[in-house]
Amino acid sequence: MKKMMKSLSVLLAAMALFCLTGCVKANLNVNVNVKPGIQEVKKNSGVMFTAEYRFGGIADEDEYEYIESTEYTVNYDGTMTIVRNYSINGTYTATTTLSDDDLVNLYDMANRSKDNNNFEDYMIDGTDGGIWTFNYYEGGSTSPIQLFHGGFAGGNEVLDGFKEILYAYESGATFANENGESIPF
Repeated sequence: MKKMMKSLSVLLAAMALFCLTGCVKANLNVNVNVKPGIQEVKKNSGVMFTAEYRFGGIADEDEYEYIESTEYTVNYDGTMTIVRNYSINGTYTATTTLSDDDLVNLYDMANRSKDNNNFEDYMIDGTDGGIWTFNYYEGGSTSPIQLFHGGFAGGNEVLDGFKEILYAYESGATFANENGESIPF
């Protein structure tokens, strides 16, 4: 009986060790998809991400003012320049800085989109009236990787995520023309 108890104890100990080893290995794989830290993002320099929205409607330029296009340039240091081109009054520019969280999220979404080719077979059900282009500059490269080009109305988590970050900063930005004059309307 003692021999049997001793064998059972050894067997239980071996099973416990096996289970613990298996659990440790399983936990090692959990961190594969962890977002990068801000230091990883900011170790690069130059342009990280660009986006452009071109109005797709037909409008008479002489009748009323509207935004023809908006261009966003996000640098690895978190600064963002937004350029709005108006039909009558020309170009107005604003500069702002993304929060560390938004910068990391934008970097992570762009990097994953590049790696996963998220939009290769993307089909739209509708459009918001314009054409979007999203580009990623890996490691501060001067050669863009086009992530997406086309129209969409929403419903794609990554594309919506790009727009949400950009729009959040655009709505609070102060725009001025080359003479330093604010938008007159």
